[in-house]
Amino acid sequence: MVNLHAHRQRKAFTLVELLVVISIIALLISILLPSLRTAREQAKGVVCMGTQRGFSNGFSTYFVENDEWIPGRNTSGMATWATGYPGDGSAMAQPNIPVQLYDWMTPILSNSTALPVGRAQRFRFLLEYYRCTSVKFKSILYVDPQNQEQQPVDHESFVKEVDERGAFYGISYLMPVHFQQWGQETELGGYIAEHPLAPPGAGVVYWIKRNPPDWEVAVKSYKSRLNQVGTPAEKIAVADGTRYLPPRLILDFDHDFKPHWFGSFTSAGAWWTESRAYGRRSPSGGANIPLSYRHRGGINSVFFDGHVERITERNSRRIEYWYPRGSIVDMNRPDEGSTEYATYENGYVIR
Repeated sequence: MVNLHAHRQRKAFTLVELLVVISIIALLISILLPSLRTAREQAKGVVCMGTQRGFSNGFSTYFVENDEWIPGRNTSGMATWATGYPGDGSAMAQPNIPVQLYDWMTPILSNSTALPVGRAQRFRFLLEYYRCTSVKFKSILYVDPQNQEQQPVDHESFVKEVDERGAFYGISYLMPVHFQQWGQETELGGYIAEHPLAPPGAGVVYWIKRNPPDWEVAVKSYKSRLNQVGTPAEKIAVADGTRYLPPRLILDFDHDFKPHWFGSFTSAGAWWTESRAYGRRSPSGGANIPLSYRHRGGINSVFFDGHVERITERNSRRIEYWYPRGSIVDMNRPDEGSTEYATYENGYVIR
């Protein structure tokens, strides 16, 4: 005998019950989504910090092998100057040659990483393979507004690279330029002979870049060497950072192998209010702030002693982080700095 009660029809959801369930799901999503987004950004920050720890290891090896010279404009950049100027740039098709005078990445990575041969391809590799995962924006090739007719000798290779593979990503990491350029009163005698990376070549003139006297801080007697930066644990070697260049306020990058200032690998520090990477009163109107301070309002930073830490925007304004020991603040321009400092008759001397 068939049990009719066993086949009793199930009662379906009513419309009201269905709407209640949907509302609960929507409420849970609205509660959890910000947490998931925060967790995802934290994960990106951890990955970025891991990349910078790799830089730290590269710096340590470079310092040991090169008598503590800091890679960049006046040291490893001389190889770029010698091979790329004069000529068509074809001599720079070597994986260990910095892509730019201010390039600190190639010198610390070339011994452990197989870098591309072509300069345009090597440039892309540095910007993209070592890209911070929070950097999703693309950039265009920079054209000097004061000299638009003058392009890098291998400009067409960059145009071809963009046409074939798309635009380059934006800059992820920057070194404070004051640690690469030398002081205004630094004597240059014997430097080329003593540096281990000085390339051979009779008749090649190396123009050492010095800090100009009208900048916000006077860096007088300084060479780009580890023992001259000051306390290494208090000096930033590399930090998160992305720059705009005026006057168009378009995100771009300088691909010239001999840029006049900064290039694509250095910047003024966060203490200076007009820094184009960190300054609130920069020519870009502070539009660079969220791009540089991209990890919950902070920046990951590699210090010269090798440690890596995240710094809040407020803490990043410390003057000592960005300038070598012995630099002197211009007391006639008190409003150019982000933080106050003690006032002395002869100017504030940075520790």
